[in-house]
Amino acid sequence: MPASMVQRVRMVFERGNFSPLLLEIIVLGLIGTMIWLPRRVTLNRVVITDEINWFDRSGNFWLALKQGNYAETYQKEHPGVTLMWIGAAAYQQSYRDYQIENPEYADRLTLNYFVDGVSKQNPLAILVESRKILALVNTLILLLAYWYARRIIGIGPALLGFGLIALDPFHMALTRVMHLDGLLADFFLLSLLAYISYTQERKMPALIVSGVSAGLAWLTKSPGFILVPTLGVIALLQAWQKLRQEKQIPLVRFIWQEAWPLIVWGLTGVVVFVAAWPAMWVEPLNVLSKMFGMAETYASSGHDSDIFFNGQIIAGNDFGLRYFYFYPLTFLWRATPLVIVGLFAFVLGFIRQIKPLADPKIRRFSTILLLASFVFTLVMTFAQKKFDRYIIPVYPPMDILAGLGWVVCILWLKDKLRLRTRTVAVAVIPVMVIILQAASSLSLFPDMFAYYNPLMGGGRKAPQVMQIGWGEGLDQAAFYLNQKPDAENLVVSSWYGLGPFSFFFNGKVVNIPTGTIIDSDWQAIHASDYIVVYVHQWQRNMPAELLAELADQTPVHTIWINGIEYVRIYKQKK
Repeated sequence: MPASMVQRVRMVFERGNFSPLLLEIIVLGLIGTMIWLPRRVTLNRVVITDEINWFDRSGNFWLALKQGNYAETYQKEHPGVTLMWIGAAAYQQSYRDYQIENPEYADRLTLNYFVDGVSKQNPLAILVESRKILALVNTLILLLAYWYARRIIGIGPALLGFGLIALDPFHMALTRVMHLDGLLADFFLLSLLAYISYTQERKMPALIVSGVSAGLAWLTKSPGFILVPTLGVIALLQAWQKLRQEKQIPLVRFIWQEAWPLIVWGLTGVVVFVAAWPAMWVEPLNVLSKMFGMAETYASSGHDSDIFFNGQIIAGNDFGLRYFYFYPLTFLWRATPLVIVGLFAFVLGFIRQIKPLADPKIRRFSTILLLASFVFTLVMTFAQKKFDRYIIPVYPPMDILAGLGWVVCILWLKDKLRLRTRTVAVAVIPVMVIILQAASSLSLFPDMFAYYNPLMGGGRKAPQVMQIGWGEGLDQAAFYLNQKPDAENLVVSSWYGLGPFSFFFNGKVVNIPTGTIIDSDWQAIHASDYIVVYVHQWQRNMPAELLAELADQTPVHTIWINGIEYVRIYKQKK
């Protein structure tokens, strides 16, 4: 490697402020490609169960917009407005006749419109279009977030951090599907990084970007409001530090200096929240009442059904604080070894003040990311309803800190190794980190939901701890059954039958109930040609009557992903 190139790489990772235009363009292109490409390809596979709900709601949202029925753009208390705008754009692009076929707005499940045979339009095509738009949106958000991180910590650390984010298997999985949590995580990160940039540089555009992103986070999912106490705590700590340094400043003037940026930030978020949600134009009080009322219900009431966690079947409303370790444990299972090692190096570097963590600006940046992650996790811990994906907004900040940890390792090695070895280490280690992180995700592509940290036992041990499955694997079950003779006339009973299975199966689907199986359900199941049973059915023993009936039968086929048995297919005895 030429000496000039070595010097340039070293300057990038040591100083972080060497940023020629060409280097900026190359890095932006590299990060954009790492984010966009794996979220854009093979989108016609793996439908998760919750996507069906947002597919439905987006169709209703689009009809309400087209017909001026703005109150009906309230579809769910989550509220999911940003996602429904994306879904509405997909309907506009892929199925404009849907409005013509529905001259009057009808609040119903759009999927039934396709399942009942009223429309010949392929619902998977609309879902894929939604995913394409979502991939572009997530890429733009993360590129802007990178820009703010790069201004604070430099190109090298920001490149490593965002490379880990781009190729994080859990983040990638959640940002490839039409669902809220991945989008929320990206808006949360952008708002946080832009606000940190503002506190360090005092540039008004950064404060506005943070406020806009906060408003979009609130429109995506109600936990986005955790940004309010998070930034409040950050502002109070910074104000306390400044007050200790400037004891002579008049108190009223000091309070105003510290408060007005938060006021601008909050007002910006509120304007975006109202402007982008037509239901807020006509029924603001009703919308807010339903939204926050149901958020409180979810937090206090928990799950509708039992949950499997850490080897136990837990009642849905019994997931309280005694499981305070739920999110730290699930983070360890979902993170990659590279992130865990990077975080370990970060902690050592932060405590011992090894560069670049000796820089006060980077130390403040890191402290704020840690604080934000802690506040978010703490608030979510108090809620009864828990899923591993609920703290996905913590993953990108942790990935950035892990990237800083790897920079600590690189610079430490640079000081310890001889010149030639040092040159190789500085050049090769960042590349290897990105390649190995990519291998964690792409080795399972497009089934990244099946990823579990090999340091914790990987797929072999995960079913003993984690509730497995959100619909992945059912597409493969459908492909297997499609190869059967006369598949179009087969009748199959399936858990998650509508969507995760029916989008791919050529025959008729009977959906296995999530609750009690009544006589009419039994008749339909027994009349089926095949029964498809899913992994967290037998994890949670539900429905117990059906599993008991199948206990003495041998599946004709099973679906395995990453060493985990996901699906059992039984042929009915007739």
